Amino acid sequence: MAVTPSPLRTQARILRLWIKPWEDADGDLYDQGYVYVQVDNGQWQIDHVQRQIRDLYAPLKLPPKPATEAATEPGASTPSPLPMLQRPPLPGAGANPAQ
Repeated sequence: MAVTPSPLRTQARILRLWIKPWEDADGDLYDQGYVYVQVDNGQWQIDHVQRQIRDLYAPLKLPPKPATEAATEPGASTPSPLPMLQRPPLPGAGANPAQ
């Protein structure tokens, strides 16, 4: 499945003002008209990606201890193997990023 790119910046918001027909003090008629005003310049859309970036580059965390390992006594004679470091799961981790 192909990923469709999305724009990283929102469009500027434009307000259209309607001016109704009017008559001035001299009796001259002015027809209706429109005035366009830009009310927002648009913004960069990076907020939705910041959490993903932060999670990708987060420090590695130790996996939680199994219940059987937590119940063993600290003076046991068998040495425990070194724990494997893991990254926390990303949101939507079931999707294949290579597609």
